[in-house]
Amino acid sequence: MWNCLLHTSMGVFLIEICDTSHWRLDMSDEETKGDWIAQKLVHHIDKINGMAGAAVIDQVITDSAGDCKKARRLLKEKYCGRICVSACAAHTLDLLLEDIGKHKRFAKVIAKLRVIAEYKDANGGKELDKHCATRFCTEVYMAESAKANFEALKKTVVSKPMDAFMKCKKKPNAKEPSYFSFTKGEGLSHHQLGKLTKECVLCPAFWKDVDDFLAVTAEVFKALRLTDCENPTSAEIFMRMAAMKSSLENNTFVAADGREFELNDAEHETILKAFESRWEMLHSPIHSAAFTLNPRYTHVHSFSGDAQLEHDELLLSWLSEADVHLYKDQFRNFKEKTGIFANPILWSKTALEKDADAWWGDWGAGKKVLHDFAVRVTSQPISIGAAERCWKAYAHIHCPKRNRLGPERAPKLVRVHYNLRLRRKRSNPEYEDVHLPAMALDPIEEAAGDLSVEDDSD
Repeated sequence: MWNCLLHTSMGVFLIEICDTSHWRLDMSDEETKGDWIAQKLVHHIDKINGMAGAAVIDQVITDSAGDCKKARRLLKEKYCGRICVSACAAHTLDLLLEDIGKHKRFAKVIAKLRVIAEYKDANGGKELDKHCATRFCTEVYMAESAKANFEALKKTVVSKPMDAFMKCKKKPNAKEPSYFSFTKGEGLSHHQLGKLTKECVLCPAFWKDVDDFLAVTAEVFKALRLTDCENPTSAEIFMRMAAMKSSLENNTFVAADGREFELNDAEHETILKAFESRWEMLHSPIHSAAFTLNPRYTHVHSFSGDAQLEHDELLLSWLSEADVHLYKDQFRNFKEKTGIFANPILWSKTALEKDADAWWGDWGAGKKVLHDFAVRVTSQPISIGAAERCWKAYAHIHCPKRNRLGPERAPKLVRVHYNLRLRRKRSNPEYEDVHLPAMALDPIEEAAGDLSVEDDSD
């Protein structure tokens, strides 16, 4: 199944749920599933633009799956910059976390944490966060949970129930994910599991590796938390990725205990390549333009480099020649903080705590061309979390009690149900969007203003 949604100022609307199992029937032998996805997206784009009477689609965000890679390339070739195309930021950053976790040292730590997570306090205390393949940042949450319950784990591994557990030589069901094996996929016995858990919990070197993993993935985790929402965060992702790249290039990390460490050359090179690959996958000119127009970062922005070039290219694609000249005059006022932008209230801490789209909604209306373009780029989403959350509505409609619903009727009912819920919420006078300011998620200090990521944002 494949979800297609439309993100508007009124909310996120579900357009279609497609059954992808029969895609081959619609295509020739030479065409692939990526061609089919591209054709479906073009069909919906043309349909929406036709209904609106103008080109109103600014951006297409797809999953990070391999089939979508070709679809993104075809859409870029067709629309030539008029519509920006990128992969979902949340999915891509989660892939970056997985890339880091696949490195030999960290892979061993994660594998051991998956076993440790199955144990809880011998006194019936809180269970640890377990590995979940469909949950973003599952490795980080698992490591943080183990660290937070370190003292309880130490008591558990030396308790009498643990000794009794280790005396059992029986092998558990190897198919259960809780008994993840490091030895050729074979299930470990209770004695082996208990022994491994006890060794890890009481080993300082293991917890040192856990701290190193959390320190290396800290910036990735913060960026993923920021992007995994339906709020417009296009104005923040560029700076987040700049801070992340600066951290990786400096190769100096600080663990939770204040200890500084560096990755060895092989680890450093592998992780840096993974970052560059994922950044290329998720980057869009909208991110550069939104960053350029984010009032929070004017003090660190040189208004030059690739970010400014991509901002100008998007400007030429979206505005007429007359509006471009007018925009440049108005943009100069914003950059130099002159005219209506000279008022210190606009640059106060209270004003800058708002997200960029909210800031432009409050100020700059006197510069209409600049204001409209700024709102247009800073209000863009960068992830497809809403598409993933559609499956909750699908599970409610197509459940065991309604298992006779056909593959054509069920998606139609889901689309009606999903959009009616949005309409009901919007018609409620007490309804208010839950909008979490990006500043609440560990604000980036001025010292993190290294914009060297601009050199690679092709």
